[in-house]
Amino acid sequence: ITLEVLAGRDDLDVTSSNRPVEHYTEALNDSIQGKKIAILGNVIDSVSNPETVKLFSELVEKLKAAGAVVDMYHFDDKLMRAILPTYYTIANCEAASNHSNLDGIRFGVREDGADMQEIMTNSRTKGFGPLIRRRFVIGSYGLFEANQERIFRKAQKVRRLIVNAMKECFKEYDCILAPASGTIAPFIDEINNDDKLSTDYLVAENYMAMANFSGDPSMTVPMGFEEGCPIGVNLTCPAWHESTMFTIAKAIEDITGLKDLQTEVK
Repeated sequence: ITLEVLAGRDDLDVTSSNRPVEHYTEALNDSIQGKKIAILGNVIDSVSNPETVKLFSELVEKLKAAGAVVDMYHFDDKLMRAILPTYYTIANCEAASNHSNLDGIRFGVREDGADMQEIMTNSRTKGFGPLIRRRFVIGSYGLFEANQERIFRKAQKVRRLIVNAMKECFKEYDCILAPASGTIAPFIDEINNDDKLSTDYLVAENYMAMANFSGDPSMTVPMGFEEGCPIGVNLTCPAWHESTMFTIAKAIEDITGLKDLQTEVK
């Protein structure tokens, strides 16, 4: 219902579409008979938690029993490992560019300073948190004239390769399915920041940025619990196939019995 309200043409937003908006609730179908679902084998191979793999395998068998055609599908491993660095490069560069006018002179909160340079430095330092400032530094580095072709343009080219790979998959399948994360959320003192280049981290934990690149509809629903914590499954469908996505998501909720979950807030 929310998407029906938000979707569609906005004359004040040049990026919005003129395409008619479906009535998604009316288009929901109880049957997934014949729906072709591609399991991202790269993600399954990267998940190190056996409980996540077990829950996902059980879900796949139930989807098959409900009439869906489910196949294992593999993308190029190099592309899968490139998703996260490509996303970070493009996102940081775009963030630095899009917010460059918030300098305290033309736009944004103004802080005091002895001259214009100091005003801009103080305004951007005070106006943005440490994480955002770090993103701006990385993004600005990627946009330096000497680095644009080597870093930013190369990331854009890799993004296009990833999107093209998704389009090839969608020529044959209605949906891409995989665990949303390799494991449940860890305790803070268990977080390991040492191996950010591992396949488990690069692929299993961050592959969902694919949908950011393509703009395809994507959503995550619960598929089970481990130690009282939910584990999700992510599904991505081709552009303008939101109804298919909602139908398959509804089937997953019905199959798992995890429909209308509510968490008690304490």
